[in-house]
Amino acid sequence: MRILNTRNTRYINLANNVATYLGIQTEAIDIAFEVESETASDYGYCDGNVEYADISVYRKIYGEKVEDEEICRTIIHELVHAKQFLEGRLIIESGVYSWLGKEYSNNLKESPWELEAIALEVELQEMYK
Repeated sequence: MRILNTRNTRYINLANNVATYLGIQTEAIDIAFEVESETASDYGYCDGNVEYADISVYRKIYGEKVEDEEICRTIIHELVHAKQFLEGRLIIESGVYSWLGKEYSNNLKESPWELEAIALEVELQEMYK
């Protein structure tokens, strides 16, 4: 796993511990800590496929600094998405989201991949507290 744009050992250790817990192929993941979200509303984003996953974690939203705990939750959440991509469970092609072969276009915040990421985010929160 390559971790870019941070020397924060807490974030680096958390990412490595979560990846190990999830059994992720770490050599296929890049995590970049960005100054601010391009959409200004997301704490993080993950894109990928069965070969790689690129994660962005944002330090500012709407010009305001993101709290440390939220950055930690985002690291966990986006690593869950990385695992989903690498396992081929989540596929995004041409703006179409597919989960286990079923296409989704509405209510993406309540999609199975988001619900799984949120559940694991809560389950693993002790790793950063």
